[in-house]
Amino acid sequence: MTTVVITRQGGAGRGEEASFIVETQTWSMPMVEWLLYNLRWIKERYEAMEPSITSKYVDIPITITGGGGTCKVVKVAIDRAIVSTVLQTVDRCAKKLKPEARKVYRLRFLEGEPVKGIAAKLHLSKRTTERRLTEIKRAVVRDLSLLPVDTTIAFWEKIDKWEDKI
Repeated sequence: MTTVVITRQGGAGRGEEASFIVETQTWSMPMVEWLLYNLRWIKERYEAMEPSITSKYVDIPITITGGGGTCKVVKVAIDRAIVSTVLQTVDRCAKKLKPEARKVYRLRFLEGEPVKGIAAKLHLSKRTTERRLTEIKRAVVRDLSLLPVDTTIAFWEKIDKWEDKI
């Protein structure tokens, strides 16, 4: 089995120290927790990603000659595709959740509601709410683990670049 080590800043919230080890085809629970707790921030950054262009239509070259680098439009397109792949996987997973778990997902990760608030709104015990959150995270781990390891690595590298700009 191939093991790829990704060390990054950020635990459950940005600014906390965390290290993630990515085994081939696997996302860990701490990685998914960080992703879900920062989902709104990631989506905001994703929406803000765009190349610096002045034209309505962009002709993206497949190969670039001269300079030996990749043009900014191509880099942004690739970065958007990588982040989009992860976000779409999470969204598809959320849509497959049972209705009760989907409500918990929406309140916690899209609206930022605390666990106690979710429990009160949905008339659940705190323990039931926490159990549903664990089920959600396991489902997301399972679905994201199906992504190619290169996509996982590229995603975390992009997140690191974003965090460096905070």
